[in-house]
Amino acid sequence: MVAAVAEKAGFEKGFADFVKLVVSKRRMAIWREIVEAISALADESEGVVRGKVLSASPISESRKSALEAEISGKLKKKVELEK
Repeated sequence: MVAAVAEKAGFEKGFADFVKLVVSKRRMAIWREIVEAISALADESEGVVRGKVLSASPISESRKSALEAEISGKLKKKVELEK
């Protein structure tokens, strides 16, 4: 069944095999944690740092971009901020 769903969804073979493995090991309950861990590893290997902006008032997209650039310069990594 997993193979049929993966094929219909157009998953690449490697990803489809990974999903089948997770299902066969009965780990779907921790799918979110698996995805978060993989995302963190990918960010680390690509030199990306993610963060969240908390502000008393909404900030503009241009201010967010300026903050990303400023922090990127200090950290020497690509910074992606979420509002």
